Amino acid sequence: MNHRLVIITILASVGFFNFHNTFNSPICRLMFICMVILCLITAIKQQSVRLLDCKFPRLPWFIFMCGLIVSTFMASFFHPQSLQTSIIAQSTVIVAFSFFFVLLKLNPDPDKLIKSFFYLAGCSILVYFVNLASFPNNIFGEPIISEDTSRGMIRILIPLFQIIILLIFYSINQWQITKSKKWLLFLGIGGVMIILSLTRQIMAIMFILCFFQILHKYSLSKKIIVGVILLSSVYVIFTNLPIYKDIKELTETQIDSSVNKQEEDVRVGAWRYYSYEANDNIATFLLGNGTPSLGKSVWGKQFDIYTSKENYYIGDVSWASCIFLYGIIATIALLCIVILAIFKPKKADQQYLTYYMICVLLQGIASGVWFYFNELDITMIVLYMIYRDNNQGILSANGTHTGKPQFITE
Repeated sequence: MNHRLVIITILASVGFFNFHNTFNSPICRLMFICMVILCLITAIKQQSVRLLDCKFPRLPWFIFMCGLIVSTFMASFFHPQSLQTSIIAQSTVIVAFSFFFVLLKLNPDPDKLIKSFFYLAGCSILVYFVNLASFPNNIFGEPIISEDTSRGMIRILIPLFQIIILLIFYSINQWQITKSKKWLLFLGIGGVMIILSLTRQIMAIMFILCFFQILHKYSLSKKIIVGVILLSSVYVIFTNLPIYKDIKELTETQIDSSVNKQEEDVRVGAWRYYSYEANDNIATFLLGNGTPSLGKSVWGKQFDIYTSKENYYIGDVSWASCIFLYGIIATIALLCIVILAIFKPKKADQQYLTYYMICVLLQGIASGVWFYFNELDITMIVLYMIYRDNNQGILSANGTHTGKPQFITE
């Protein structure tokens, strides 16, 4: 039952795929918050797990969560935005990060979550192709406002994309353990979706990480042989795809434009702006500015006008955005949480969790993986899986736990 609540929470974060744009963004945020609260109420009612017995990196989590709360007040102290508006604007991300603690208490079965993720991934892929077939009047999600074909085809959002990324690493992990070819099937399907995302940094990150994950257990000689075969195969296949030429030409055009016009890349500019220039003083740099309420508060309107003009979108560079929103102290704490999760010893069948955390660490450089709540929830589930021990106590004859649940620590 608990894992079903988690799945419904994930679906709520994307408005249950938002058929014909039934729900706007505030409604989707509200549904997500309500589902997390429902998970919390359910978790409190059950007595199988106590948070005090759970072991995880408490200090960085404490610093980071304090940073989220303090930065909410900073928005009202240093910018023309009321405290009530600031709390509403930042409440969703606070709830999204707090989902980690709710999961520890709720204690859903990781195996059941993974099985459910495959169904969600199937729905996500189906939704993508339905929207592609119905373009420009997409059936699911918000209206498509861009008809840019510079990458070879229309760029359409793939809902729950982080789940597909997670399952790619999971499939490689399972294939290495079981040698079953069925895992290669999903690996191929997931690889196709990575390409169809038309996101260059995701393609590069996933190729590199999957390459190293596949070669991880081979001897040096086998690594060289298999590596050459993989690289050659991927090069031949990818360079013959119709979109390869368009993506290559787009990249070269952007580089030439930056060099000839002596203009910096828009993401480099966004990094400079959010990590340094946008901070009015040392206090906001240390403790953050809070979240601007776009289009509602005075600060939110000013912020929206300037960033839209410069194309400095806050979701494009989420690590830099964390510095701006929550402060450098909270950002360092979050970075510590991610690094500790990466280096935490794991069982052989849990190695995919390490590669996912490396992926989101790198994604944060040029995407909104640490900003959008409907991507954060997946990462919080992965962190929960990392710190949840499989030994949840021995069940007695009457079905009650005879031992306290144990959680692996650093």
